[in-house]
Amino acid sequence: MCFFLQSFKRINEQFEYLFSNDIGGSDDGSTLQNQFTKNFGWIYNVKLFSEFEGVKMDEAYELPVYQFLNALSYLKMKRQIDEEQEKKIASKNKR
Repeated sequence: MCFFLQSFKRINEQFEYLFSNDIGGSDDGSTLQNQFTKNFGWIYNVKLFSEFEGVKMDEAYELPVYQFLNALSYLKMKRQIDEEQEKKIASKNKR
């Protein structure tokens, strides 16, 4: 296997969590959110990364891949934790 494919496989394995589809809806792209992710997922992620790192989007493309993927993993997990906390607060307020 060529070096590029080995590297790509290793990145997919190391960042499997990041690439999992947890946005809801069906996997066939029938929801608006799935369609948005399919069409603009990388642009959206570069935007999130650039805001998080405090760099311009053009500069984000020049930074190391692992820095980018680690930051996206952090942002994804942080978002999920925040959503979980909001659900807990909302359920407490309903009582």
